[in-house]
Amino acid sequence: MSARQRVLGWFHERPTATAWALLAPGGLFLLVFFVVPLVIMFGYSFMQRGLYGGVEPGFTLEHYAAFFQPLYLTILLRTVVMAVSTTLICLLLGYPVAYTIARAGRFKNALLFLVILPFWTSFLVRTFAMIFLMRDSGLINSLLVKTGLVEEGITMLYTPFAVMAGLVYGFLPFMILPI
Repeated sequence: MSARQRVLGWFHERPTATAWALLAPGGLFLLVFFVVPLVIMFGYSFMQRGLYGGVEPGFTLEHYAAFFQPLYLTILLRTVVMAVSTTLICLLLGYPVAYTIARAGRFKNALLFLVILPFWTSFLVRTFAMIFLMRDSGLINSLLVKTGLVEEGITMLYTPFAVMAGLVYGFLPFMILPI
């Protein structure tokens, strides 16, 4: 019997060892590149701030006390509201699109292509395109003024609406494709 057959036979007789052997590389990767840095960062959070941006040994809870200041809690609340709103809007827009794609028949591939198409462009380029659309002299304001819906352009850029529109535009394909 060859060495290869002996090793395969050993693993065949011990399914638990086979499972551990298969889990070990991924688990080691997660341990080294996720768990260890997280533990180090958690340890740093209790150290004192150094003079030039580093950390110095010494126990302090000032970083956690600063987290509960009203400014940071307001920012956290605003972030959570923006994330939940983006998720709900993506779900409300994405589910009907995914349902339509699932029932599209011979047009399914074309519709999937249209959903995947934005991934062929850099996210940075897509962000600049959104800026071009929403700026004061952008396409949306130009159309609104020319059609007479508004007399002056609407300030859309750098508003919560623009942030929400950018997030929905960026994450909508990630909602449609898994559904």
